[in-house]
Amino acid sequence: MFFVKSSQIFILGLYARSFLSEERDIPRNSVAASTGTVARNSSTIYAQVPGATEPSEFGLKIRLQHPAHFKGRMPPFVYDTEGVGEERELKQHNPSSVIPPVDPAKSRFPYCLVWTPLPVVAWLAPFVGHVGICREDGVILDFAGPFFVNVDNFAFGSTARYVRLDTDKCCFPPHLSGHSCEDGFAHSELGTGISWDDALRMGMHNYQHKSYNLFTCNCHSFTASCLNRLAYQGSIRWNTIDVAVLVLLRGRWVNYAAVLRSFGPFFVVMAVGLLIAGWPFLVGWAAFSGLLVGWFLIATYCMSDVIHC
Repeated sequence: MFFVKSSQIFILGLYARSFLSEERDIPRNSVAASTGTVARNSSTIYAQVPGATEPSEFGLKIRLQHPAHFKGRMPPFVYDTEGVGEERELKQHNPSSVIPPVDPAKSRFPYCLVWTPLPVVAWLAPFVGHVGICREDGVILDFAGPFFVNVDNFAFGSTARYVRLDTDKCCFPPHLSGHSCEDGFAHSELGTGISWDDALRMGMHNYQHKSYNLFTCNCHSFTASCLNRLAYQGSIRWNTIDVAVLVLLRGRWVNYAAVLRSFGPFFVVMAVGLLIAGWPFLVGWAAFSGLLVGWFLIATYCMSDVIHC
């Protein structure tokens, strides 16, 4: 393939050189018409030799300056190899330049964590909710049941809060020695992705074989697993508590209705409880919240084998 491409470039270069000295139309059966395209302006010729379905996939671009700029002397060719693989790699390593905006009306949150209150439980503990992580196109992925990962169908209602993640803080190693995270070997063992979507796809396939449990293997576990595959912020030690704290501290509300939907039932339940039961209700509420938070703290940091899934 390299030999054929080189010969095409050489023939095309000869054609371009003659094209500079005499302005004429390109015939259909010419070398340039059969192997590529030539465009001319007042000072520059641009030629491209495509080698596959996409013009830049295996093509080489030739930029040839007009001889007038070199006082009659023909300059050497300047080759600029631009392949689709390199373009894709550029997008993968710097996707922030093409990030589409958040669109809550269409439930599109590119490169975001999303959160919605968990029914009934959030009436007593409004900080408890359901979490998902979004693909590059904004589609939400969330672990919602045994052996099941939702795609574009966020469980328990529409998104109330979201956290935009910085893609520059992820690790997409092109090879084993190209890790930018703190532990490249462990990241490789866990599973590395060449792009954001690739890492999320691996996490989704993994959790499609796991049983769901609210207290041990839940949506926060799935999201933490995806962040570990992304090596977000250089770390592969994300857990359920880290995800919850990230949403709690950095989460942005979609609108005022989302705030009301998240805290409205809680205040109603608290008001009714205090009106009917008085201060014993507060004691019961504090005990419930303490046990809930205490379980996840102890299970995450003291019994990692139990909560790790």
